[in-house]
Amino acid sequence: MARRLTCLLVFVLCLTWAAQAGSTAVPAEDKPPLPAASPAKETPAPPAEPAATENEAPAPQPEQKPATPAEPATAPAPPPTVAPIPASSVPTAPAPADKPASTPEKPLQAPSAAAPETRPASGGQVLKWVELSVGGLPVRVTAGGVMALHPDAPFRVLKVRSDAWFDIGLQTSLAGLPEVDMNRFHTLAELLGEKVYTQGQVELVVSKGERKLGSVALSARFMPIDWLRKAEAAGSLENRIAFTAKALELTPDDPLLLARLVDLMVEARRYREAVELLEQQPGSLDDPELLSKMADLYQRLGQGFQEAQVLEKLLDKRPKDAQLLERLAGVNEQMERWEKAVLYLEALSQALPEAERGQVWYRLGQDLLKAGRKAEASQTLERATRARPLDPEAWQALAEARAGAGDSAGALEAQRRVASLAPTDQDAHLRLAQSMIEAGKKREAAQELEKAAALRPDDPSLWLRLARIYEELSDRPAQTKAYRQLARLNPRDPDVQFNLAVLLMDQKQPEQALTALEAVAQQRPKDAEVRGLTLEALIRLSRWDQAAALVEAHIKDHPQDPSLLLRLYPSLAKAKPKLMATLLDTAMAAGAKDHRLFELRASLALDQDDTAAAVKALEAEAAALPDNLEIKLKLAGLYESAGKDENALKVYEEILDKDSGFMDAQERYLLLKTRLLHGKERGKNSASPAKSAPAK
Repeated sequence: MARRLTCLLVFVLCLTWAAQAGSTAVPAEDKPPLPAASPAKETPAPPAEPAATENEAPAPQPEQKPATPAEPATAPAPPPTVAPIPASSVPTAPAPADKPASTPEKPLQAPSAAAPETRPASGGQVLKWVELSVGGLPVRVTAGGVMALHPDAPFRVLKVRSDAWFDIGLQTSLAGLPEVDMNRFHTLAELLGEKVYTQGQVELVVSKGERKLGSVALSARFMPIDWLRKAEAAGSLENRIAFTAKALELTPDDPLLLARLVDLMVEARRYREAVELLEQQPGSLDDPELLSKMADLYQRLGQGFQEAQVLEKLLDKRPKDAQLLERLAGVNEQMERWEKAVLYLEALSQALPEAERGQVWYRLGQDLLKAGRKAEASQTLERATRARPLDPEAWQALAEARAGAGDSAGALEAQRRVASLAPTDQDAHLRLAQSMIEAGKKREAAQELEKAAALRPDDPSLWLRLARIYEELSDRPAQTKAYRQLARLNPRDPDVQFNLAVLLMDQKQPEQALTALEAVAQQRPKDAEVRGLTLEALIRLSRWDQAAALVEAHIKDHPQDPSLLLRLYPSLAKAKPKLMATLLDTAMAAGAKDHRLFELRASLALDQDDTAAAVKALEAEAAALPDNLEIKLKLAGLYESAGKDENALKVYEEILDKDSGFMDAQERYLLLKTRLLHGKERGKNSASPAKSAPAK
């Protein structure tokens, strides 16, 4: 009897212990497992709730306490078994904010212990499943499986089950976090901190003593709002882009999220990636906002054709959008597709109120002109000028259109209107001046050039144009004025200064001409033309010493050029004959061979009754030009007049030896010879009585 009571007591104690060990107790409906050599597949019970059929964790709920032994004996249906999640389905996380976002991220892998374990050959105990309370709801995870749950979802271990008939002494812990009590609620965010975005997974290990029976993996599954919050808190633009991209991966059909990611890429100037992202989204071509962003990206990339295509699709959705029509016209203008630009501008003119069509007609007329439709361009631009009569740009376009259509008079009239509406526009005056020159109205053209030059007085090209047109008009004073301004702007330009000097000499202003010529002489010190004009100014001012010095310098530089000496001779021989004689002697000494110099020197000497100097000059000329018989004839005559008959006779003989019939050389020779003979005869007769006197 005592033995029966002892057995009954032991049985009651076992039941009591089994009731208290609810987390490890085997449900009554579960059958003991088959031997390890031929394990039977476990058939899970139907899910208690729809959420239990997926591997997602339910939303966080208030904590529910596990049932106590005092609860009704009827046990609920066992929670569903969570099948293992393939490693490819585990979400990956971007790089942490303190690392460059460009570093390639490795996909998260389940710990090696999470793989299903097989029974050892020795028949050891292995894990079958783990039951968790997630947000207060039971969820069962098969050994080796992965449980995906939100990082903020609280969870704890409810039960574990091995393949043993009776589970005693089973322990649960987190790999790397052995101090965490798994009988209390925790969250992955609490356990991992910031690592939840990079590591994102922990291993829940079930062991008995020192031996590991198996494990399951707890993987963080984020919602789009989590990645958006992470992006908002990120310090770098690249990380904001990476985190926003993660949110978009979870909700790829969200247009607002797509637009946000595109804006971030635009901010980072990653235009190519942004447009490729929009191209890959099938809904982009149906969303007007996304179409507009795509068009802006194509514009930034300089792809006008693609931009036009996207804008045309956007126009299908908003056919009366004036801004869109104007943009399409502008894109086609940039690509020089004038006919298409004309179509969109015509549609834009119809979409705008009457008061706002003037600018559109102006652009339309220009595009028509570029498209070769000149008559239509003129008509359209006339409408533009009627709508905007004070707009000089519209009148200028009309002038060009009329000129292109062959209406020169109409073009000139429009150019006049442009210049009157824009009096400070230098280009307007220049265009009008050119039109007037083409129309043969040079005087009016000069007036317009004067206005243009007054607006920009430091532009030498304008004054040069004025000088040329005044030269054509033979207006020397106006031309001189233009060259004075040119000389002021270019004081070291020898051509400008020389031309000014010429004009000043024409205006009988030799003093000012000398000033201009001094500037030229610094650049061209030995130029004969400059010296000639300077000599002319000095002669007019009667500055004989300066003139003589200039001519003397020129003789030394150019002894064979008698031009300056001949130019100075008439004035200087009259004013200062001795100074002129000195210059002539200098020229002959320098080796001059121009017969005019010798003759002038001889003539000057005769004028001064200096026969010896005249003879010397002609002797030098004859020596310099021995073949010139005319010079020899003059020298012979001068010898006769100087009483040097013997010298004259000798020169006549030289002439006759070379040309017996030269002029009257023979006759003069005979006369001189005869005279000399008679002279000798008379001399003899007069000398005879004197000789005979002594004889008597």
